[in-house]
Amino acid sequence: MSVPGRDAAIIARDAGSSWSEDGHAVQEVVRPLRLALIRLLGTCHPADEDAIDTVVGRVLQSFFIGFHERAAITSGTTFRATFADVTPVPACVSKWELVSAAGGRLLHLGTGRSGRLLVATGPADARRILAACFPPAADCWAGVAPSDWPGSPAGATDLAHRIAVVVRALGCPPGVYERGDVLLELLAVQDVDAARMLAPAMARVLNHQTLVATLKVLFHTNGNRNEAARRLSLHRSTLDYRLTRIAELTGWNPVSSRDLMMLRTGLAVVAVQEDLRKKKSPLDSHVLANGRNATKMSVEIDC
Repeated sequence: MSVPGRDAAIIARDAGSSWSEDGHAVQEVVRPLRLALIRLLGTCHPADEDAIDTVVGRVLQSFFIGFHERAAITSGTTFRATFADVTPVPACVSKWELVSAAGGRLLHLGTGRSGRLLVATGPADARRILAACFPPAADCWAGVAPSDWPGSPAGATDLAHRIAVVVRALGCPPGVYERGDVLLELLAVQDVDAARMLAPAMARVLNHQTLVATLKVLFHTNGNRNEAARRLSLHRSTLDYRLTRIAELTGWNPVSSRDLMMLRTGLAVVAVQEDLRKKKSPLDSHVLANGRNATKMSVEIDC
């Protein structure tokens, strides 16, 4: 199934603009529009669920952007938007309750299979909205990146997704993270030679979940072994035994700050490689800003 072309996107965008101009709330139409699209596309292409999810997402995206662009013009403000992606899809996304929950500013861009989101506001407010919808108790990790980021071929959406994957793999607390939080890890992921060197060594540790869990705690204690042992409820000698085993398997000694960073970047590389094998690239965000005043951000959450 081919995704909607430029004409379909323009029609949906114009419809959203008209809906806003007539004084309607976007919450009134999103759910029936989504269901109508799912039924129509499901009749024509019942076996192509991934493509249906993409088409529904793009039509809703265009409608939602048109609505909020017109609302911004009416109020004399600048239209801003933030992309997000939640994985795996939580119940609040699959039930499509987010538009109402966020006062019409947060949209789920799929059929219930995907966790793509669009927030019609700037990054600061978007982070507040996302934090309210996905509190720490929901175990969600968010990656944030400017949409014009040129650092990877897939663009900002891919970068944001990678940030989310990396911080989750490293055992970072649930929350919102930017490129600077995992800069070295992302550079290693993008460097083919570095990735080839790091991945095989880390593969020898991944079958030992106790060792991986120990490493994650050590990362977040900045290599402080006493604090790591306390957090793991271990005797210090037990922790040292585990670190010695990691050094034997990888050739990098976690006691060394340099080697600990190698292990951290290696774990990030492996996590991204595994994610790429399991998932397709997130939906591109190039449709977002055709207007002069649009400010674009991309956010991705991984749960």
